[in-house]
Amino acid sequence: MQLQLGPHHIDCTRRTAIMAILNVSYDSPVAPSIVDPARALDRARELHKAGAEIIDVGAHSTSSVARDITPQEEIERVAPVVEALARDGLPVSVDTWMPEVANAAAEAGAHLLNDVTGFTNPAMVAVAVERRLPVVVMHMRGEPKRHYEADQRYDDIAAEVRDFLVERADFAGTVDLTKCSGSVALTDSNEFSVDSFLRIVYSLALVEAHGLVVHAASLVRSGKAYLFCGPSGSGKTTVSRLSRDAILLSDELSIVRIYGAEALCYGTPFWGELARAGEDRAAPLVGIYFLHKAERHAVEAIGPRRALERLLPNVLFFAREADLTARVLGISADLVEAVPCFDLSFRPDPGFWEVVEDA
Repeated sequence: MQLQLGPHHIDCTRRTAIMAILNVSYDSPVAPSIVDPARALDRARELHKAGAEIIDVGAHSTSSVARDITPQEEIERVAPVVEALARDGLPVSVDTWMPEVANAAAEAGAHLLNDVTGFTNPAMVAVAVERRLPVVVMHMRGEPKRHYEADQRYDDIAAEVRDFLVERADFAGTVDLTKCSGSVALTDSNEFSVDSFLRIVYSLALVEAHGLVVHAASLVRSGKAYLFCGPSGSGKTTVSRLSRDAILLSDELSIVRIYGAEALCYGTPFWGELARAGEDRAAPLVGIYFLHKAERHAVEAIGPRRALERLLPNVLFFAREADLTARVLGISADLVEAVPCFDLSFRPDPGFWEVVEDA
C-alpha cells in the first residue's frame, strides 16, 4: 500500500508504518501519554526519531469518565500543535470525530483525518471531500463516551466486521464477501424486492473489485463509454432516449470499475423509465458528465475536487461499516482522477452529443 500524505510518500507495501499518538487532551485514562501542548513539538520529534512515520494528534478523550470539551476547546489545543508539526516537516494526522475540529486541523496543515466513529457523520465525510484528505476509518460500536450503552461482545470479530446483514420489511439477506456467497428470504416474491436486494449486493461486491454502482445513464458510441450522472429527474432517461445510435448500458444505474489509470463501464440488469436492461458488454469510460437541464447545450470541464463533490451523492452504497465507507471514498476519488469530468447543460435534442464529443 502506498500512502500519500500531502508532500509525504510512505510505502507500506512490504512493511508496517508506525503511527505515534500525541495526546494533548486535558485528561485521559492513559495519563502518562498526555503531553503539554507547549512541548508537543519536542515530543513529536522524539517519536519520529524513534521510528514513527505519522504523528496522530488528539485532544478529546473517548472515555466515559473523561471531561467533555467543546469543539472550540479541542481546536485550541489541536490546531496549533498540528500547525507546528506540519511546519516542521512531519506527516501529521488529527484524531477527532468533530467536523469543526477536522476542518480547523486541515486548515492548520493536517495530512490525514482519523475518525474513531468511522465517518458515520456525513459532515465528517464532507470535510474529507472538501479538503481532499485521506482518511483512517475506525470500527466501533456505540458512541464515544457512551460505549457502555452498546454490546461490545463479539463471537468472531473478524467475521462480524466483514459480514453484512441486510434487512428490510420485505426481505432479509446475508452477504459474505470473502466467500462470494449470500442468501435472501423474501416476504413477498416480487421483482422490486429482488431488484433492491441485488442493488445492495452489487454495491458491496463491487468494492472488492475496485468498482462502484453509480446513479447514472451509460452509453457507448464508437467503442467508448460515456457516463451521464445525476439524481432522479436530471435527464438520464432523456439522454438515453435521444441517443438512438448508441449502445445502452443502463438508463438508471451504471457499473464502473477502475484498472490502474483507466476505467471500464459495464452493462447492468438495472433500468429506469426505459424498462429494459442494458447490453451485456463493457467499454472504456472516456468521460463523466453531470447533467443540468438548460436552454442550450454547453460543456464545462471540472477538476477532480468539484467532480468528487458531484459524484459522491450519486454513488449507490448502503453499508455503514467504517472500512467499506473509506474504500468507497477512495474508489470514488480514484475514478474522478482517472476519467475527465464535465458539467453538461443540455436541452432535449440529440445535439448535445456534438458538445460532448468536442469536449
